[in-house]
Amino acid sequence: MRPWTRRPTTEVEALRRAAESTAATNLIGRVSAAHAWTEAAVSTGLAREAAAAFRHQAAVLAEEPLSRVDGRMALMAAAQGAAAEAGYWTLRSRRQADTAAHVLEQSRAILLSSMVSGTDLGRLNDLEQLGERGRQAVHDLLAAQRNVAEQVRLHLTRTGTANPGSPRAPSADEFPALLRARGDLWQAEQAAGRLLRPDHGNRPRAPSAIREAAAHGAVVYLASAARTGYAVVVPTRGRTRAVFLPELRAEGMAHASDVGEPGSSTEIVLQELRQALRPLVEEFRRGPLAADLAACPLVTLVAVGTLSFLPLHAALLLELPALRGVRYAPNARLLRHAASSGTEDLAALPVSFAVVRTARGLPVLVRGRTLAGDVGAARGFAGESASGHQLAATLRRSGIVHLHCHGRADRRDALDSALVGGDRVVTVREVLSHGGVRARLVVLMACEGHIVDRRLPDEALGLPGTLVQSGAAAVVAAQWTVQEDAAALVLRMFYDNIRAGHCGPSALAAAQRSLRTATARELNARYGKAYYRWGPTIGGPPDRAPFASPRHWAAFAYTGL
Repeated sequence: MRPWTRRPTTEVEALRRAAESTAATNLIGRVSAAHAWTEAAVSTGLAREAAAAFRHQAAVLAEEPLSRVDGRMALMAAAQGAAAEAGYWTLRSRRQADTAAHVLEQSRAILLSSMVSGTDLGRLNDLEQLGERGRQAVHDLLAAQRNVAEQVRLHLTRTGTANPGSPRAPSADEFPALLRARGDLWQAEQAAGRLLRPDHGNRPRAPSAIREAAAHGAVVYLASAARTGYAVVVPTRGRTRAVFLPELRAEGMAHASDVGEPGSSTEIVLQELRQALRPLVEEFRRGPLAADLAACPLVTLVAVGTLSFLPLHAALLLELPALRGVRYAPNARLLRHAASSGTEDLAALPVSFAVVRTARGLPVLVRGRTLAGDVGAARGFAGESASGHQLAATLRRSGIVHLHCHGRADRRDALDSALVGGDRVVTVREVLSHGGVRARLVVLMACEGHIVDRRLPDEALGLPGTLVQSGAAAVVAAQWTVQEDAAALVLRMFYDNIRAGHCGPSALAAAQRSLRTATARELNARYGKAYYRWGPTIGGPPDRAPFASPRHWAAFAYTGL
């Protein structure tokens, strides 16, 4: 990093005024002015000045993609970096850790919310209690949502997406209407947020989304700044704490985001990650957070930027035996949205399957009716080469939905993220145009269904975050391509644990721990040849754990409630 060149405070003050006074000018001017202020503020070495500048820059960068089509994902990547720096300098300025958590929360999933347009029921109820102004805000929010949905429907009709037999390129005049609709929704969201903020003390009228998310286990915001990484932990009880993680700084962890790609070593990356998280682990082991973990052994991770690509859950599960489960969230607000459709007991829910055959040798454990029958889903089984229509219809079913197919997350537009059926792709746009996702839990056995393009990290966490915003309460998906039999066994154990009464994150964590330590003899005795009609049973020394490597068991992650 280049050495500081101290700038006179009068010059920094002038740049601050210029940045704050450009709210009504052109977009490029706002971004440029914000950047000039942050650069000058950091040069002073004054933490409070730098924190204020980075908070302003993060807010500007997060708002710009709502009104820009070209380059908006690049802006979002920059916003992630600005948010990480804002949180760091906020902590350096001796502000409370709650302030840093608020900074990171407010910068998360703004683009996702604007594109998918979900509003949680809890927030609507909070507004209704505020009287006439609150009821008007609810009316405006719902009207803006309907407008976005209508524009998406018109977009599908005009581009031929709704009719795969006649696709065509969209005309230039089709985007402004959809863009304006999203802008109107964002304005309605901002107006509602102002109403929910207090007249004094800057404290919310209702419990904050962050505290609500922490009711069932600590919420941990993880970020990599230029000088250090850090965690901001909101526990179930007690005050918010900040833990600095020097080995998690941005430069040191840049290469780790290649985990799971050809030629990368998952074992080495996971070992480095475990070392980098040690200060946080010690807080949960023997520090002030130990009592909180003992009372609520579930952790929610909100990872900023490239940290979203890393198997953070696997590192924590290995380091903290008392931890029963880890879930991810693009932000705490999205968990609140998920809560409106995720109160049911998973063990009591029906299961539906849609399978697209991808390989002749695919184990029956995951490709055929055996698994569907074992979990009580034989009636909801959509063939072994499900069409795009069957995939979309399965997502609209209630309960648990298991989709085995290829998938992709689109880095340019979350609504273009898609699942690949036997005859065509099914985009999130199509799902939304027919009422969204109704499933309580979506299990994606799709290659790299959890992530987006690694070159431009987005806070949406790819397909899982988009599906949660679209109506699902939770999604299980893989962070990298997983060997078929390992993936099949993880998910088979996951369903067994759900039927035994585990919550979703706990069921997945227990399955991953079991697969990691299970020997070939144990696996063959439990599942037998019936699940492998097109291939041999698990071979090798009977007392060896064939799936001990994290590349087998650590890939699947749980996003949502």
